[in-house]
Amino acid sequence: MTNVIMVGAFPPPVHGMALINAAVLSKFRAAGIQPLVLDVAADDLNRSFFARLSRFPKVLRNLFLLSKINAAGQLCLYMSVSGGMGQLYEFMFVMIARVRNMRVFLHHHSYSYLNRYSLLTHLLACSSGRSANDILLSPRMKFLFRSLYGACNVCHVSN
Repeated sequence: MTNVIMVGAFPPPVHGMALINAAVLSKFRAAGIQPLVLDVAADDLNRSFFARLSRFPKVLRNLFLLSKINAAGQLCLYMSVSGGMGQLYEFMFVMIARVRNMRVFLHHHSYSYLNRYSLLTHLLACSSGRSANDILLSPRMKFLFRSLYGACNVCHVSN
């Protein structure tokens, strides 16, 4: 059984977050960790409302899979955080992880919710809990995240 569950977009299609997730997956595997991957990537790079909504069946299927995973032992949910409305989906994954007593690791890549306050990000930060591990790209990102959302007892800076 795996101890790490990765939720996010993985190539294809190729874009920044998908490449980062693929790189983190590669690092896990190099360390001998075989995560369960729950890919929620859209089929293409179309950013229209309906294209984004088309992800919903894939997200729903993966939410169901996450809810059915045997939670015996220490499980960790690793998830990249979207810069916008994708956080609605991520909120649902975090809620299942919290109900199932999984450790939550949120990897932040976007300044969109750090350059201005986002109620959706506030909801995600609060729902992930005080014991969540937030991974941010720089000390400045960490400062902004803490300033805006008052979250993140455990903040890590990565590059």
